[in-house]
Amino acid sequence: MSVNNPKAVKVMLPEGGPGNLQTTSAMAAKANAVAATNGGGFYIRPVPGKPLFYPLYYTVQEGKVVSQVSRYQSEILVGLTKSGKLTGGAFSSDIKVQKAGITEGISFSPQLVKNGKRLHKPGGIKGPRTAIGQKKDGSLLFLVIDGRRPGWSSGATLFELQEIMLNLGAYNAYNLDGGGSSTIVFNNEVLNKPSDNSGERRVATCWVVLSAPRKDNGNDNRSPKPVTGDLIKNGDFKSGHKDWNGGKIIGIDANGNKYISNGYNWGVYQDLFLNPGKHYQINAQTRKGSAVTPARLVVLYIDDSGKYIRKNLVDIRHKHNGAGWESMPATEFTVPGGAVKTRVFLLINGGKGNHHFDNISIKEVQGNNPSPNPNLTYTVVPGDTLWAIANKFNTTVDKLIEINKITNPNIIYPGQKLVISPN
Repeated sequence: MSVNNPKAVKVMLPEGGPGNLQTTSAMAAKANAVAATNGGGFYIRPVPGKPLFYPLYYTVQEGKVVSQVSRYQSEILVGLTKSGKLTGGAFSSDIKVQKAGITEGISFSPQLVKNGKRLHKPGGIKGPRTAIGQKKDGSLLFLVIDGRRPGWSSGATLFELQEIMLNLGAYNAYNLDGGGSSTIVFNNEVLNKPSDNSGERRVATCWVVLSAPRKDNGNDNRSPKPVTGDLIKNGDFKSGHKDWNGGKIIGIDANGNKYISNGYNWGVYQDLFLNPGKHYQINAQTRKGSAVTPARLVVLYIDDSGKYIRKNLVDIRHKHNGAGWESMPATEFTVPGGAVKTRVFLLINGGKGNHHFDNISIKEVQGNNPSPNPNLTYTVVPGDTLWAIANKFNTTVDKLIEINKITNPNIIYPGQKLVISPN
C-alpha cells in the first residue's frame, strides 16, 4: 500500500491506552481510518498492579511519548516527523525523542534499508511480515506478507522483505511486528489472512491512514471539524419510518430503541434541501443483520430536471466487526452546483439479507473544505484480475479503468501499480 500524504498517517492505541490490546481493524474503525496496518511489538509484563501488555520501547503520539519501557532486545523507535519524514533509532530519553522531531512512532527492529542501501544478507526464517518504508518523493509504503499458511504463503525472510521494499522504491525501510500480528485493513475490511488460527490478533499499536487530521490519541472520540445543526429528520427512527421513503421494517431493541432495516434495494431514502457549495458531514450507525455483504450508505444529488448528479458522490461501505451497533466512517461532502435535492440511501452492498441502521445525522461543517482521502496504491499480484481487485476494495471495474487509464481490462500484470479510490 502506498500513501502519498505521510501526514495522514498516525499511531493508534487500543481502547484504554498502553497496557491494553485490540485488533488492528477495531482500532482502524475507531479512528474512522481509510486503511491501517499493525505497528510495533509488545510483551507480557506480569507485575502485580500493573497493566499486563506493554508496547515495546517507545510509543509516540502527537509529539508526546505516551509509553516507554526499557529495551527488551534491540528495538528501535520507528517514527514520522512533523514534516512526514520516516526516521528511526535508539534514544536514551524522552527529551531526545522530542528533539529528534518525532511526532508519531512505534518500536520494533531491524532497519531494512538505509539511504537506498540494503542492510541484510540472504538467509533467515520465512514468516509473516509487516514493513514500513519511504520513497525519495516522500510517499510511504506499507507492506504485509502472509505466512505460516501451507498452500497459501510461507512468508518471507528479512532479506526477502528487504529486497521487496527496495524493488518498491523504498529509500528507507523498517521491519515491524510480524507473525500473527501482521494485518492490513482497507475500508474496514481485513485484506490479508493473519496466521493465527483464532483469526486477527489483538495488538498494542497500529498505523492508521486518515482522511482528515485526527484530533484524539485513541482515548476519546474524534470530530474533524466543528459542526452544527442536524438536518436529517427522524434520524433515530423514534417516529418509525416517518420522513423516510420506504423502510417499513422498523425494529425495536430490548431497551425500546427503534431502528430501520433494509436489504439490497434503493427504496429506503430521505430527500433533503441542502445548499449547493456548502460543506456537510454525515454520520450513521449500523448493526449486523442477516446479510454477509457490508452495510452501505449513499448520498446522491438531483437537479431540477429530476436527473442524478454524480459529482461528489458519497458511498460509505462498512463491514461489521461484531454483533453490536457500530459507527460508519464519518464522511464530509460538498453539495455540487445545480443540485436541488440531496438524497440519502440506506441499503446493503449486494446479495441477500439485510442490515440495521440508526442515528443518521447530517450537519453543516464550519470552516474549510472537506479534506480529500489520501491516494492509495495497490500492487498487482499473480492471479489478480480487475474484477477481483474491484471486489476486494469495494469499488468498480469502470472506476479502476478510468482512474488508471487502462486500455485493455483483461490484461494486468504482477507488479503493476493501480490507484485505488477509497470511495
